[in-house]
Amino acid sequence: MGIEHMYNAEALQEQEARARLVVENAGNLIATLNLEGHFLFCSPSYRTILGYAPEELIGSDAFLLIHPDDLALARQAMTRALAGVVDTATLRVRHKDGHYLTFVGTIKAIPTTQGTPSQFVSIQHDITERQQAEEERGRLLETLATEHARLEAILRHLPSGVLVAEAPTGTVVLCNQQVEQILGRPVRLLQNIDAYREWVGWHLDGRPVQPDEWPLARAVRGQAWSEELRCQRGNGTFCYIRVRGAPLIDQAGTVIAGMVTLDDITEQKELEREKEAVLGIVTHELRTPLTTMQVSMQLAQRRLQRVLALLDPLTTPHQRLREVLLTLTRSEGQLHLQNRLISDLWESSRLQAGNLELRKQPSDLARIVAETVRDQQMVHPTRSIILERSTPEPILVLVDRDRIGQVLNNYITNALKYSQEDQPVVVGISHEGHQARVWVRDHGPGLSASAQQQIWERFYQAPGITAQNGSEVGLGLGLAICQALIRSHEGQVGLESTEGQGSVFWFMLPLL
Repeated sequence: MGIEHMYNAEALQEQEARARLVVENAGNLIATLNLEGHFLFCSPSYRTILGYAPEELIGSDAFLLIHPDDLALARQAMTRALAGVVDTATLRVRHKDGHYLTFVGTIKAIPTTQGTPSQFVSIQHDITERQQAEEERGRLLETLATEHARLEAILRHLPSGVLVAEAPTGTVVLCNQQVEQILGRPVRLLQNIDAYREWVGWHLDGRPVQPDEWPLARAVRGQAWSEELRCQRGNGTFCYIRVRGAPLIDQAGTVIAGMVTLDDITEQKELEREKEAVLGIVTHELRTPLTTMQVSMQLAQRRLQRVLALLDPLTTPHQRLREVLLTLTRSEGQLHLQNRLISDLWESSRLQAGNLELRKQPSDLARIVAETVRDQQMVHPTRSIILERSTPEPILVLVDRDRIGQVLNNYITNALKYSQEDQPVVVGISHEGHQARVWVRDHGPGLSASAQQQIWERFYQAPGITAQNGSEVGLGLGLAICQALIRSHEGQVGLESTEGQGSVFWFMLPLL
């Protein structure tokens, strides 16, 4: 019997040692309290978590550590524990430095051998960080909800239609009601770029828009794009829309979505067509008498030249007729200038309305450039026009040869016009990645930063720039026409210029 008692005592001591080891190493706050709520025992974690040494708390009132607003909840939990009910409660407990931490835990009454409660055991777990994270998440969700509501309100009141698609799939995730109003039909939230074939539209040159050509498809691929398109409304009528697309990029530089805006420009197009019709009539009526006058002057010049060939150059009649011939020649030059101005005005109007027909075909851009330079060298035999090529190989592009030659001719003519006769004009061509680049460098007066921003605008003429050769007369349409022509070939134009050091005008075209 004595041996059995010793065995039980040793087992009990071993169990107590294990329990104490668990308590001392626990990450939770473990404490025992008397029935008045005073500490009888505190685990070492009180020092780690709340900053109190356990001996500082023994005998003190545990309720002094509870946040005043949570005292009622703590007393209720203690009362229910005395009744044998164990609840889980969330309380704020004061750290030694004064700030509060949030704990969740239980309090349980420990009975005596007679079954009456003698003390409480409390086990609390620190959830401060979790609660802070939840509160922050709640604030973020509230902020997101507010921003979402604000965005929806903005989209509802925007005059433009808006579409947003995820990248890279092209899944449409947002479409405001203005899109459906413009197109006159419901717009489904399509699942990928290939599904865009459900949308029916045409480029202004009459080609159907392919799924991957829509500005939204380009935007999710990281391209900014703007284009005017012709679409069919739900009622069968046709409309014109201006579509602008741009990628949405996160802080890491990754394209996360694409967005486009749609604007109905049908009325504008109708007005442009009416204006073009009127302009066509006016230019035709102006050209007819000018052409007749030009033919008559050319005929008169030829007759005078034949008469002059029969007269003695030293006689008065010959000199008088020579003066008349010079006057006719100058007048013919003015008629030619008037014809060119009328042509520029007519062509600018057609380009702006998107009604200029282009005859695109695979072409060697290097050959177009070389032929244009050669033509200019023949017209200006006294000027130095130099051609630079980065490669002797053909540079293939899909273009209207005449229109690209027209652009380059304009660049070269301007370079010759605004630079001194003894200064060379350099024309260059190269290919950079998937683009071909053509440039014209002059040694003219250069352009100010302000002029560079406006030089491509219709009717703009840089102030203070004087022509060194040729006529000053012009409408300021040449470069605007060049820009429109290059854009219609899906290319871009630009310039680099420094005042007093000349300019480089360039354009780029996609390689075939």
